[in-house]
Amino acid sequence: MVYALRSPPKYQNLNIEALYQPMRELVIGLSSTASALLCIMGARLRFEGREGDSAMRIKWNFNIFKKIYVLIVLFLIPVLGLYYYSNQISVEVVEQEINNRDLNKLNYVLSQLESDFEQLSLISLALVQDPDIHKYVNSDVFASTFRDDYDLVELKVKIMEKISLLSLLNHWRNGIFVYSGNGSEVLSSNILLRANFQPNEFSPIWEYNPQADQFYKHTSTPLSEPGTEGPDELIVEVRAPASYIREVLDQLKVGGDGDPFLYRASYQPLVNRTANDPLIAQLNERLDREPLQAAGHLTEKINGKKYLITYVRSEAMGWTLVDYAKVDTILAPIEMSRNFFWFSVGMLLILFGVVALLLFFHVQRPTGELIDSMHRLKKGDYQVRLRPDKNNVFYFIFKRFNEMAEEIQHLIEKAYVEKLRTNEAVMKQLQSQINPHFLYNSLFFVQTMARRGREEEVEAICMHLSEYYRYATRVDKQLVTLREEMEYIRNYLEIHVMRTQRIRYEIEVPEEMLELEIPRMLVQPLVENAIKHGIEPKPGEGVIRIWGKRENEDYALYIEDNGVGMPAGEAERLNELIRQSQAGDEEEIGCGVWNIHQRMRYKFGEGAGLAFAAKEEGGLLVGMHWNGEQGEGGERNVPVAAG
Repeated sequence: MVYALRSPPKYQNLNIEALYQPMRELVIGLSSTASALLCIMGARLRFEGREGDSAMRIKWNFNIFKKIYVLIVLFLIPVLGLYYYSNQISVEVVEQEINNRDLNKLNYVLSQLESDFEQLSLISLALVQDPDIHKYVNSDVFASTFRDDYDLVELKVKIMEKISLLSLLNHWRNGIFVYSGNGSEVLSSNILLRANFQPNEFSPIWEYNPQADQFYKHTSTPLSEPGTEGPDELIVEVRAPASYIREVLDQLKVGGDGDPFLYRASYQPLVNRTANDPLIAQLNERLDREPLQAAGHLTEKINGKKYLITYVRSEAMGWTLVDYAKVDTILAPIEMSRNFFWFSVGMLLILFGVVALLLFFHVQRPTGELIDSMHRLKKGDYQVRLRPDKNNVFYFIFKRFNEMAEEIQHLIEKAYVEKLRTNEAVMKQLQSQINPHFLYNSLFFVQTMARRGREEEVEAICMHLSEYYRYATRVDKQLVTLREEMEYIRNYLEIHVMRTQRIRYEIEVPEEMLELEIPRMLVQPLVENAIKHGIEPKPGEGVIRIWGKRENEDYALYIEDNGVGMPAGEAERLNELIRQSQAGDEEEIGCGVWNIHQRMRYKFGEGAGLAFAAKEEGGLLVGMHWNGEQGEGGERNVPVAAG
């Protein structure tokens, strides 16, 4: 007889509403995120008016393209987070539904098995209490009730029919055996089984005999204690072959994705006929280590694959019905959807990259070229031009920028020529202030020597003065070489050496600097101040040293003396006054120093000028700094520091 598995409850229907709930949350989350990002973009975009309402511009807190990239990342982060959350919820819901489905299925099948075992138990209980069986087993006691042997045979036939009838009540091919503890005849529904009957070890509960591959249970008379067979004890042994349980497991496996089996510690599992024995053996080891409850779920990873294990324990049988499902197979559609999502995200990132490249080449790079050209134009590079491309949207802007730069260059060059003429007139006026001052000092010195009768020295001084004024009065040539200026200084110092007889000087200028052009009479006032304010107030020998230094295109000429000098704080204050000097500061700074500083700035640009430094051993160091690449009136910040 084939075991019929009755229709179970509707446990196979998954909770579809629970599966769709995370997807709804994902859609709502994406909508909220998109709205928030649009709000952020709108909040950070501001409009400012310049030079009236007609001059409006968009002001970004940082580069617009960086903002686009950040917005893309800010959009992807919640999308990925929400999708990950939704995917996890979906997996958990599916796993929970699988667990509930398998648990309901196992409970249903196990209840049928227990019902069949319970039916066999009731049959054995009915037989052990049957009066005819008691009368037949104790025939020697009831011998007076039998008229002859025919009555005894008739009673036996009646009992056999009763056993056969009760055996047919259960659809399993069971075996029912009735015998007594005094070794009397065995009564059974099957004549063949009765001939070879060997009783199993007494067990009042269902036990499994691996050798016979069957379940069995004993029921004895109520007066006997279990396990103590007395001479008057009546025993009913019921046997159920395990093959029928395997048929149940086979039917349970049909149409499903699991592999059900019966588990009991210290026993080989009872499996279906197409079971995966190696896998069940590994699951059996896991169940041996786990303290099992009445019902529950386990998760095990075997050979890199995740399995969901569902089990239900039968107290009547003493065994646990177990089924497992491979999660990877069940979650394959979800994983396919997840992989498709990641593929879509990857394609979107590639698309974003292509869009970013297009923006870079067609928007950001032209914008950068325009901004860079505007910075160069601001710094004074009026020859900067852009190359407009007719296929680019910036063609009109580039063309108008070139026209604007050309017009600005024309106006600047025109203004520059006027400034050169003005500077030349100013330099001539400054030089005219220096010459009378030096002439007064020189004539006073000649007068002193003539009064003392030093005719040869007067003659020598006059020769030096003639060379000096031949150089100083050539106003038609405003620029001279540094070599000519040093010869001019040498004549000037020779006059002072002859006059004081205590001054010594050194001139050490690199040969490559001697051909540089500088304004006429630029160094002499500094040498004069070194003598007048440094050496003359100090007794003893005075030393003046003039030396030059070059670093790339930066040049420096230093006038150094060992005179009285000035405090370091006073030198710093003088440097600060010179850096901030304007017209009208001549009295505070000194007319000669102010004139030299202004002439250097007119000639070499704003970065040129003077710097003062007090020497620790006494004396003063005056530095003249300029850049050889800088033209007149230019702007270049050249560090001015005494070396």
